[in-house]
Amino acid sequence: MLDAVTALIESVDDITVRPRLRKCLPFLWQAIATWDASAASGKLVIAAATPKAAVVLAAEGWPEIGATTLKTSDVALALSAAIESKGDEGDTVLTGLTVMLGKVGIAAQAQDAAQIIEDGMRPLVVALLERQPKSVALLVTTIAIPLDADGVTVH
Repeated sequence: MLDAVTALIESVDDITVRPRLRKCLPFLWQAIATWDASAASGKLVIAAATPKAAVVLAAEGWPEIGATTLKTSDVALALSAAIESKGDEGDTVLTGLTVMLGKVGIAAQAQDAAQIIEDGMRPLVVALLERQPKSVALLVTTIAIPLDADGVTVH
């Protein structure tokens, strides 16, 4: 899992974004390592991280969101704050990622997840978000984890 996410970061075209996204990895690994996969109820499991914190959450699926007039920068700010919150901000994380990905991104994730399930694995959506005053770096991917993972150990 570590290798797949790291390789994806290294494949980002803008080399200035790579170190920004790498700052999210220690929190992502810590959150995944302490996550109890057997307790995850829901078809959609998301691990989202910033350079300050991470959260793992489960949901039945992506929420339906109609046309929105929200600015991407406002959504990114709310998403970052929700990931870094000590409270229960799972709905905000889920909604924020839904808005950021849009219909095309959600459809691509669903297609990747279906293939992972067909291959006998469990899909895990990984989202890395690093926010600067005038820019946001967001990387979202779906990776495969074993179905019988009682706890995911990152190597």
